[in-house]
Amino acid sequence: MKYVKKKTPKKSIARKFFYMVFFLIMIYIFGYCVSFFTQKKINSTLIEYANSDNPQIFSGVIVRNEKIYTSKKSGAISLNLHNFDIAKKNCVVCTIKDKESVEKLEDDLSKINNDILDMQKNRIDISLFQNDIKNANNQIEKIVDENIYVCSQYNFDKINSFADAIKKNLDLRNQILLTENRGDVKEMDEKKSQIEQKIKKNIESISATQTGIVSYFIDSLEKTYTLNKLNNLTSQQTNIKSQSIETIDNSYVEASQPIFKIIESNEWYIVSYVKNKDIENLKENDSKTIFIENENNFTPIDVYIEKIIAKNKNESCLVMKCTKFVQDYLQNRSIKFKLDDTKLQGFKIPVCSIDKKNLFKIPTQFVLKDNNEYTLIKKNNEKVKVKIYDSDENYYYVESNGLKSKDIIISSDESYEISQMKKIYGIYIANTGIAEFKKINYADEILENGFIIIDPKLNPSIKISDRIITNVKDVNDEQKIIES
Repeated sequence: MKYVKKKTPKKSIARKFFYMVFFLIMIYIFGYCVSFFTQKKINSTLIEYANSDNPQIFSGVIVRNEKIYTSKKSGAISLNLHNFDIAKKNCVVCTIKDKESVEKLEDDLSKINNDILDMQKNRIDISLFQNDIKNANNQIEKIVDENIYVCSQYNFDKINSFADAIKKNLDLRNQILLTENRGDVKEMDEKKSQIEQKIKKNIESISATQTGIVSYFIDSLEKTYTLNKLNNLTSQQTNIKSQSIETIDNSYVEASQPIFKIIESNEWYIVSYVKNKDIENLKENDSKTIFIENENNFTPIDVYIEKIIAKNKNESCLVMKCTKFVQDYLQNRSIKFKLDDTKLQGFKIPVCSIDKKNLFKIPTQFVLKDNNEYTLIKKNNEKVKVKIYDSDENYYYVESNGLKSKDIIISSDESYEISQMKKIYGIYIANTGIAEFKKINYADEILENGFIIIDPKLNPSIKISDRIITNVKDVNDEQKIIES
């Protein structure tokens, strides 16, 4: 009997093919869903053209011709002058006393003075100063007679003048009475002198040794920032945060504590480290209007360019002198200022979209190009793929997972040890659904937050309405992205 092969129905073949295609589609959908729900979502924004009212802000310090005065003893301080008053040479600026001891002695002194006055009033007729006392009493009576109707006129200026005149003549009469020291009064006067000497020992008077402006704001940096150190301040010393402490009237001070300072001159200086490109148009002895930050506003102030001290090819120490408004900044040591008040125009880049790359510095002759790929050859003949992000006349600046510091690479007739790095900043552009890192050229320091304005002329690879990624920590170069 002849065996005949049974044919598979066409419908069965089509059904199997359909199931296979359906199964593959389901696998693809499942994989896409897993990728969609597990991959971090990427946020992005469009580059916009913007203006900024905040040009480069510099940090600096104020240097003044100032002298610190300290207390020799602990105690309660009494201020004789206000902040920013002018103190004359040898004028008592403040006193410091042992409060408890002095108050008790002053009470004793007051009692003795009253006793002396009572004794003298009972013996006025035999006083050596009888005529002087009589004249003082007559003067008091005259003042009262001339001003008898002042109190009913409600003229407070006249009332105050009347009261001052009475007090002045009473004090004069009492002083005359207290000056005589004969008989029983002499013994009382000796006790008075002893108490006055004790009070004097418990009170320290601090006088200004030169004429100048009084300031009770102390930051403990007065000996660091002096005129003789003006040209030798470091970059770190001009970029500080300082805080002044004010000496308050009737507060307690410790021995050796700085309590006030005298500013001897209206001349004061601002010292700052600046990029050379920012002061290309400035020369020593030029006059210049700068803008100093004051309570979130920028106040214009005229200065003279005292010194421009080159520190390296990129940076200089700028010393500016001002001859006005020293009182306005006596609370300050650190200062923020702008050299110009012009607006910046360009592409607005959020700081959160800026990423940093540390790149290897490679001489151009060691980099090989094969089609659209760039490679290096290590000493062991291993070929390593690299990506170039920046270049200059003699070097490429590259990134590669296959390289590390101290690796040795070779070319046809020489070798090179990788050791130098370069830091660049850039943004990820995602116009096509793939993240592409592009370097940005921005001369100033990158802020911690907010946004920066970059010059379109210096960044020709970046265009208006480019879509840039804002959460750069969640993205890598050439990564496919899913936008949220």
